[in-house]
Amino acid sequence: MSYTISGTVSAASRILVLNNHSWTVESNTISSGNTYEVTIVGGDKTIIAREISTGYVVGYGGMSYYDDTPPEVYIIQPTTSGTYSTALSTITLSGTASDNVGVTQVSWVNSANTTSGIATGTTNWYTSSITLVSGSNTLRVIAQDANNNTSSGTLVVNRYNPDPVTLSSRFPSSAAQAAVSPYDDRTWSVITNILSTNSVDATVSYSYNLGYSYILKAQGFNLSSIPDGSTINGIKVYIIYRYSEIYNCATRRIDMISLLNTSGNIVGTKKGPTTVGSSNYVTSSYGGTSDLWGNALTASWVKNSNFGVGISMYAEATSGYITFNIDSIYLDITYTSG
Repeated sequence: MSYTISGTVSAASRILVLNNHSWTVESNTISSGNTYEVTIVGGDKTIIAREISTGYVVGYGGMSYYDDTPPEVYIIQPTTSGTYSTALSTITLSGTASDNVGVTQVSWVNSANTTSGIATGTTNWYTSSITLVSGSNTLRVIAQDANNNTSSGTLVVNRYNPDPVTLSSRFPSSAAQAAVSPYDDRTWSVITNILSTNSVDATVSYSYNLGYSYILKAQGFNLSSIPDGSTINGIKVYIIYRYSEIYNCATRRIDMISLLNTSGNIVGTKKGPTTVGSSNYVTSSYGGTSDLWGNALTASWVKNSNFGVGISMYAEATSGYITFNIDSIYLDITYTSG
């Protein structure tokens, strides 16, 4: 909103405007007898014509009005509708705002978790990431002008829990073995044979002795498609195994199956034992879609190249021999996007 004030000076003068206790020069020298005209916008302002040589006031004008017109604000993204649904844990908003004098600030608040912030920009504005709670989130965007008039726009965001996703038959990209007490009696051979299902095996043999095998590690599973921040719901591990030769060995088993942490060490619940009772390939599974194996698994954990599965065999072949064969180790992982 603008106003024009005019007058005539009786001496050479300058026109000054007093606006909120601050003087500004609106016009340089005006000759005696000439008129002046000043257009001003908004606020309470006083206009004077002051004589240059003496400083005397030779002309005076003023205006006062109260701006009670609120701004207008519109949410455009992610929708112009009043409601929106998402499975994501955060959201950003953007839109426009306008005012008869000028918008000075756009802010936002989420009443569901009492978070708030200041948007970037005014006429065209956008927010930073706004954290959502599960269920209903009432987001209010407030535009404010210089006279503290405000108006708001509201978007109700429903954050729903997405359906769990299962990545199936994920094979490792690397293999290793480690001696960790008590799993430190027998070493494995050709351990990289566990990287795929091809009837070519990693093996560990016992001959007139007993004990535990080294921990055979399957690592580097291709889980990069899991979004960061996702909730890991469970892991199911599959092992394809058999024995290839045996004599007088009654105790023969997969003794322990465990997950590996980001340092490649066994952690959490140990599954097993499972008797190895056939020279034909057998597939056994451990865990499930809601089994975390006693760990607080995260997306960053399972995507780490050291994450994986560790197993150890046990045999009592003091009067005979046996060779264990592991064809492959793979897993299914179930997660919910965050």
